[in-house]
Amino acid sequence: MKKATEQQFNELHGLVTADFLKRIKSGEATTQDLKAACDWLKTNDIGGCMAPKRASKPGRTSRYYQSKKGRKSYTKQKRKQKKINSTKAKRNYRKLLARRRRKLGIMGKGGKDVCHVKKGSNRTKLCLPKGNRAKGGAKRK
Repeated sequence: MKKATEQQFNELHGLVTADFLKRIKSGEATTQDLKAACDWLKTNDIGGCMAPKRASKPGRTSRYYQSKKGRKSYTKQKRKQKKINSTKAKRNYRKLLARRRRKLGIMGKGGKDVCHVKKGSNRTKLCLPKGNRAKGGAKRK
């Protein structure tokens, strides 16, 4: 069996894309169809599908990590954070906050974060993402 030509690939690409669009526009797309469409976009290097919105005014650390000089530090921080986030305590912490977001009806919609009122407390409130994610950073005492 010989390989498909560029023209055949482009035709198939167009047909699959048209089928996804038809299902989504008609409203008959299931969650599996939407997931497949997002995967299709990702596979074809088309960004923007359910990607988080970048901050309009990134903080000092974020700007440093985005610079050429800070890339090495960024990868080191990501490695360290991956190890910390995989602990059972952190997974339970995220599970609790996700449960609260679902209950409030804001899960997966962006906007404000759900954060704890006090460390060790189960009381939560809505707060801005930039401030919430900065907690525990360099300014914490």
